[in-house]
Amino acid sequence: MKKAIHPSNWNGTKSYGGYTWQHFPDSLSGLEWFGYLNRQGEILLPLKGGKWKGCFHLPRGLL
Repeated sequence: MKKAIHPSNWNGTKSYGGYTWQHFPDSLSGLEWFGYLNRQGEILLPLKGGKWKGCFHLPRGLL
């Protein structure tokens, strides 16, 4: 039996996704995302990678 997604969980997920797509992508390169933002959503470090961005950690974070 499949569980239904509670509406409040879905709204939170959409909100999180909207924030992510609005703040993290690098509009100049078009391919990479910034790895670190401050609490105001501004770029904290111009790094695009690190030890937590790779073939294991990135997909795991998206689950």
